[in-house]
Amino acid sequence: MGRGIFGLLAVALGCAGSIVLPEHVVSLRSQLDQDAATRLVARHAQWRQGRGGLCLMGLTSGATLEQKAPISASSGKLRFTGRYSKAGLLVGGMPTNGNPDEIEPYSRKLEVDLRTLREIRILDRRLENLRRWCPNVADGYLIVVKPRRSLPYDAEASINVLERSALDEVLAALTYFSPEARIVGGSGL
Repeated sequence: MGRGIFGLLAVALGCAGSIVLPEHVVSLRSQLDQDAATRLVARHAQWRQGRGGLCLMGLTSGATLEQKAPISASSGKLRFTGRYSKAGLLVGGMPTNGNPDEIEPYSRKLEVDLRTLREIRILDRRLENLRRWCPNVADGYLIVVKPRRSLPYDAEASINVLERSALDEVLAALTYFSPEARIVGGSGL
């Protein structure tokens, strides 16, 4: 069962396009309730030996995950702290002029409501290119969650998992909360 289904999933991941969940992921999802789905997301959002877990990226805002702040999940919501630090943002209510001396990095508590995902994007290639924003990213899969209401400054939250079984668990949990979310693979961060 595993190789044939995974083969189809792997082909779909090679290019941006919609993905249909394999039967074993649909079966796993059917066994979940809100608490179990929340626990799965919380477990996979935590770092393991300094690798994998939650990631926050904001290419235009310099958003990164506040590494020492706690990560939690409850009632279908993932909570964490982001750090913003790039020119052009509002700092103290006033826009910066792009001068790095005026940029005041700041932290902000953030929340992703997993019940409102419009898209779940799975990346499985060139993850090492993301280490600038996510120093803990490791080879495996990056699952980008895109809620209907974006994070500030268009930052994106994602969960990096190392094994296919972890990918299956996270997909089951995320689609439990947002069964209508479009699942896509490939580039497009």
